Amino acid sequence: MKETGMADSKLLKGKRMMDARTVAEVGFRALMKGQTIVIPGLLNAILAKSVRFVPRNLVTKIVRNMQEDK
Repeated sequence: MKETGMADSKLLKGKRMMDARTVAEVGFRALMKGQTIVIPGLLNAILAKSVRFVPRNLVTKIVRNMQEDK
């Protein structure tokens, strides 16, 4: 995540991320199945879907906190 400038963010610090090849393969398989949206990883899917149930201003604060440098 050095390339994105987020390597030191709370969101990514100490986390193991999917490599680009894996993300591309997951996306390609979904495309071949006709899926328009794919969210790889159980935790990612839960987090992405949970924002529907939380007030937007709270989501904004949480995301900002996660993306700031430690």
